[in-house]
Amino acid sequence: VAIELERVFDDLLPLLRTVQPEKLSATLNALATTLDGRGTRLGQNLVLADRYFRELNPHLPALEADISGLADLASTYAVAAPELVRAAKALVTTNTTIVQKQDSLKGFFAGTAGFANTTADFLDRDGDRLIRAGRVQRPTLAVFARYAPQYPCAATALANWIPTIDDAWKNETFHITLEVTPQRPGYQPGEEPAWGESRPPSCGPLPTPDTSQDKPLPGKKFDDGTRNVGGYSSHPPSSALPGVFLGRGGPGIEDPDGGLAGTLDEQEVVAALLAGDGSARPSAITTLLAGPVLRGTVVHQQPGR
Repeated sequence: VAIELERVFDDLLPLLRTVQPEKLSATLNALATTLDGRGTRLGQNLVLADRYFRELNPHLPALEADISGLADLASTYAVAAPELVRAAKALVTTNTTIVQKQDSLKGFFAGTAGFANTTADFLDRDGDRLIRAGRVQRPTLAVFARYAPQYPCAATALANWIPTIDDAWKNETFHITLEVTPQRPGYQPGEEPAWGESRPPSCGPLPTPDTSQDKPLPGKKFDDGTRNVGGYSSHPPSSALPGVFLGRGGPGIEDPDGGLAGTLDEQEVVAALLAGDGSARPSAITTLLAGPVLRGTVVHQQPGR
C-alpha cells in the first residue's frame, strides 16, 4: 500500500505544482455556487439525456448511412462544381442583358398588357358569338374531319395537274378540246335537294388517274334527292347536246325533229348546210350553236344550170 500511495503522490505532485491553488479554489467555489440548489434539475437532465441516447442507439446505423450518403452527395457536387460555376456565370450574363434591355422589356410588357386588355374587351363583347359560331360550324368541321384522308391525294393530284394546265395556257393561248356532254337531270316537281351520301372517304384513281380525252373517267351518281338514280341523264348517248336543248324528260326546248337533235346525223346535216365549199367537218359544237336555228329548214335541190 505504501508503494502505491507513493506512486499516486508522485503522479499528483507534478499536477499540484502546475495548478495554482488559488485559481483552483476559485474555480471549485464557482462550480459549487453554480450547482448549489440545482441538484434535482441536474439529475433530471442527466436522466433525460440518458433516455435520448438510449432511443438514439437503434437509429445509429441509419444515421451512419445518411452521413455516408451525404458524403457521396458532397463528392457529386464537387465533381459538378465547375458546371455549376459556368451556369452561374451564364445566369449573371443573362441578368446583365435583362438589366440592359429593361426599357425594351418595359415597352414589350406594356404592349402585351394593352393587347391583353383589347382581347379581354373583344371576348367580353363577342365571346358568346364565337361560341355560337363554333357550335354552328361543328357539323361542317365534322364532315371535313371525316373526309380528311382525301385531302393529301387531292392536293397531290392538283400539283400533278399543273403541267397540264401550263400546256393548256401555253403561249398565252387556250389550247383545249371542248366536248359538250349530257348534263345531269334537273330537279323535278316533288323532288327536294338533299345529301344522302354515306360513303367513306376514298381517293379513287387520285392522285394519278389513268384517264385521257379519249378515255374519260366515268361519272358516279350520288344521292342528291333526284329520282333518276340510274344515271346522269335520260337522253341517249348518241346526243352530245345538254338536255336544255333536247326537251326530253324535263323542261327545255321541245324537240321538233323527233329525237335527232344533237345526233351524229344532225351534225352531218348542219355541217353540210354551213359548208359553202364542202370542207366543213361535222362537230358537236357546230350543232350546239347552229342546230336550233337550222332545225325545221327545208333544203330543195335544183338541177344545175
